[in-house]
Amino acid sequence: MKTGFVVITLAAAVSGGCGWTSRENLQASVTYSKDVAPLLSKYCVECHQHGGIAPFPLQTYEHAKSYKGSIVRAILSRHMPPFGADDTGLPIQNSLWMSDTEIDVFESWLAQGAERGENIAPLRPSRSPFVIENPSIEPKMAEPYQPNVTSERDEFRCFVLDATASEYSFLTAIDVIPGVKQQVHHAVIFQLDKEAQGNAEAADAQDPLPGYDCGSGMFFGSIVHVWAPGMGAVKFHPGTGVLIYPGTESSGKFLMQIHYSYYPGGPLPDQTKVQMAFGTQTPSRLITVSGINNVNFSIPACSAPPCAPHTSEHRVTYGSATRIYGIFPHMHRLGVQIQLNLTRNGQTTRLVNVPKYDFHWQRFYFLETPLDIAVGDELSISCTWVNNRNEVVTVGERTIDEMCLAFTYQEF
Repeated sequence: MKTGFVVITLAAAVSGGCGWTSRENLQASVTYSKDVAPLLSKYCVECHQHGGIAPFPLQTYEHAKSYKGSIVRAILSRHMPPFGADDTGLPIQNSLWMSDTEIDVFESWLAQGAERGENIAPLRPSRSPFVIENPSIEPKMAEPYQPNVTSERDEFRCFVLDATASEYSFLTAIDVIPGVKQQVHHAVIFQLDKEAQGNAEAADAQDPLPGYDCGSGMFFGSIVHVWAPGMGAVKFHPGTGVLIYPGTESSGKFLMQIHYSYYPGGPLPDQTKVQMAFGTQTPSRLITVSGINNVNFSIPACSAPPCAPHTSEHRVTYGSATRIYGIFPHMHRLGVQIQLNLTRNGQTTRLVNVPKYDFHWQRFYFLETPLDIAVGDELSISCTWVNNRNEVVTVGERTIDEMCLAFTYQEF
């Protein structure tokens, strides 16, 4: 999670570089109380409140006026609100993508002197972030682990977790809570079958440290969830769930693979945990984690800026019908744009478009209306990177490598 607004130069934030009137639709008579406050409540105060995760509150006129320049710069650059998917794809649940008209409100307010308007009470968020208040189980690492990472070396570590389901259950919500967010590149949660659990426990017993080295690309059992920086608790569509079978001495435990990466100030001991909520009724539709993965790309080196963007596309054709509920696009730190499309009978529909990809703000985007997939439909993923290094970059799981993939929650 980022700790504040990125300081962006005026020239970078506002095209034209001459004052704050770069947009054509500046609005008249904009005030804090009438126009700005409702948008802050809708998009910002969820995090920017006393005790929130943001570094400063935006609940009063005085708060907003103090940070007015930073607010407008961050909004114009689409750095804030931290929601990557724009409004050109299918409608997304709880979208935080601001419309151009809403952005115009902030720019107009600043251009007109940031007037207060009427006195109003401190703002409250129009919605609260989803959290799992009473998890059914809370598997976690048995003890803290000190990652063995450097600026040149990532680490992939697997941990057999200490809690299981007592009976057949259906997962309806899940959250991964890293002990030290800055050094967790991703976490993948699996449920282990008998063979996988035996192998995992044997590997764990042989390693004197917590968990064991499981290398990149080593996966076991069935994937339950994938977490990456910026992601919060995930709640599945009503009537859906992931089947979780009961844990025994020989099967049913959970495995967490964590990709640790270097960050200044680390590494620090980590004890990541998982919160799971089970439904009280059998869902009408079972879902699972699937996806699309482009492994055939090579991003050219760049010896001197400006470095040109490079795009690669990959397509897959569905051999069976299914239904997609959520999409999680994923690249690494060179990624600048990622898009998924579906083609049926020659007609293409944009599913999700992230025009300014930010590795630190990734999400599972759940569709407002689940998407039915027919046999023969073609799913495509397009990724664009800007490589500012004087070396070719290819696919890989290290943070300095790149990826072009998307996970999906879809019908089992």
